Amino acid sequence: MSDEKQLCENYAVSAVALHYLSIAEIAGIKTSVQLSIPVKTGRVQEIDLCVIVGNLLENAIEACKRQTCGERFIKLYSSVEYDTLTVTMDNSFDSNYAEKDGVFLSAKRDGMGVGLSSVMAVARKYGGNASFEVKENVFMSWVYVIMEEPEGK
Repeated sequence: MSDEKQLCENYAVSAVALHYLSIAEIAGIKTSVQLSIPVKTGRVQEIDLCVIVGNLLENAIEACKRQTCGERFIKLYSSVEYDTLTVTMDNSFDSNYAEKDGVFLSAKRDGMGVGLSSVMAVARKYGGNASFEVKENVFMSWVYVIMEEPEGK
């Protein structure tokens, strides 16, 4: 893989993101990506970062594909500050969603989606959290993980 095809320093996360972004491109979805994920991710396993990025992108692509009007887009960003990796993503969707007790329900099956619950579980595994919100036709995801073990543990 050449440098221009690498989205961040972390090869595994970059490969997962590139896979989904190629699907988005084929589907005509406009993407904006700025990933800052280092090679060394502290106590956070690469596979778990791939779960976060892969599930967010897969859900966003499915949501964009269901849109019948309006611009279809995905905006994915990440940054690392003070041993905390934050990933945010906004994506367009058709504004149809179901929510129960503050939890977004799957459009494919009953209950919370496997993708969102997986993202939440990974975030919490590393002392972080995830939140999801809707504003008009934009689904917003925010996830953070603590890359280093907190002192005193």
